[in-house]
Amino acid sequence: MPDNKQIDKTLEYAIGHSPVSVDKLSPEGRVLIDDTRDILETLRMIVQEKNADELFQNAVWASYAGDPSRARQDGVVPVSKEDAKKDVDQGEPTVASVVCNANSSRRALASAHYPLHYQLRVPKDPQ
Repeated sequence: MPDNKQIDKTLEYAIGHSPVSVDKLSPEGRVLIDDTRDILETLRMIVQEKNADELFQNAVWASYAGDPSRARQDGVVPVSKEDAKKDVDQGEPTVASVVCNANSSRRALASAHYPLHYQLRVPKDPQ
């Protein structure tokens, strides 16, 4: 699990390096890239301000440190590794395609981004 410094460096890199040449994009594509950068910048601020003490990472770490043999086992249906892998392989592309391709998802992300800017009092770049 990355610490906040690693997350910040990764987000900073993603903000500064477009995966495609921005010059070759349509105006709508440039807006999408700018909106994505704004969302990533908001995420950076959230990590810095709301997770400064790295509670999220500590909670994930603590969940892995537990002893699963002590967990309640009543009603648990065993699943083979092959079935579990098949479920993951089928689910990942579906979730990714919904998030990346659905206009409604992009609009929801964009609309969620602006209230976060105001809530965190993050000044928007004048670009």
